[in-house]
Amino acid sequence: MPRRKQLSDRARAFTEVIQMRSFWRFLSDVLMYIKALLTRHPHFREAISQYDINVKSKFRVLACLGRFPNIEALIPKAAAAARRQFPKSRLTLEPSEDLLPGWAYLVLRIKPEHYTDDFMKKISAVEAEYLADALRSKCNISIAI
Repeated sequence: MPRRKQLSDRARAFTEVIQMRSFWRFLSDVLMYIKALLTRHPHFREAISQYDINVKSKFRVLACLGRFPNIEALIPKAAAAARRQFPKSRLTLEPSEDLLPGWAYLVLRIKPEHYTDDFMKKISAVEAEYLADALRSKCNISIAI
């Protein structure tokens, strides 16, 4: 049986720090998820059902809502704008992996039936409808394909 290579003290300490950061991040997400469940978030639930949005990683999206309640008001605005520009597209809401300190980010993915020449203009039009509110509230919902 091959012997495992022993980690140096520095490497072991680094690994422990990474694990602790992951643990505290997870614990923070759990607490924010519970807060989000207790708050109910009516705008979020209405937008999900009214605009037929799939939610990827609902746990992390609700944790984001618990941590940054201002982002909830942007979800219906972004979804309505996306539906106006892309009526038959599939919409998916998910948490962003690229976080800026102090900002809340969600990603609204648009999967249209077919791509047209004016696709990017429509994406810009969707973002323009709620961008002023996003800047005021330090929240954003990025539009992605």
